[in-house]
Amino acid sequence: RPSTAAFDPRWLSVLGSALLFAGLDVLNKVFIGKESFWAMIFYTAAITAILAAVPAALVWTAPTAMQLGLLIVLGGGANLLLFCLLKAFSLVDVSALAPYRYLELLLSILVGYIFFAEIPATSTIAGALAIVPATAFITWKEQQSMNSKEK
Repeated sequence: RPSTAAFDPRWLSVLGSALLFAGLDVLNKVFIGKESFWAMIFYTAAITAILAAVPAALVWTAPTAMQLGLLIVLGGGANLLLFCLLKAFSLVDVSALAPYRYLELLLSILVGYIFFAEIPATSTIAGALAIVPATAFITWKEQQSMNSKEK
C-alpha cells in the first residue's frame, strides 16, 4: 500500500536488494561458462560476507546454539539454491528463468501463512494476481515468437 505518508527511507534497502539480486543474476550468467559452480558459490559467499561485515559488526550479538544451528541450515539452503540457479543458468537464458522467480512471491505468501499465521494483505494478493499471469502471458508470447522465427 504505497503512500508518501508512511514512507520510510530504510525501505530503499529493499529496492537496493532487488537491484543487487538482479545484477547477481546477470553476473552469474556471464561467468557461468568461465568459472566452476563451486568457485562461483565461494565468490558469492565471500562478497556477501565482506559487504555484510561492517553493518553486522555494528549490531552483533553472539548467536545461541539454536540460532547458530538455524544459521547453518540457512547457509546450506542458500548455497543449494544458488547451485540450482547456476545450473539453470548454464542450461537456459536468464530471461527464460525470470517467470519462475515470480514463484518466490507465491511461496513467500504460502510460507508466511503456514509458519507464521500471516494473512496476506489484499494488496499483496492483488499484486500477485496481476504479476504472475502477466509474466506467464509475456513468456508464452515470447515463446510463440521464437517458435515462429524458427519455422
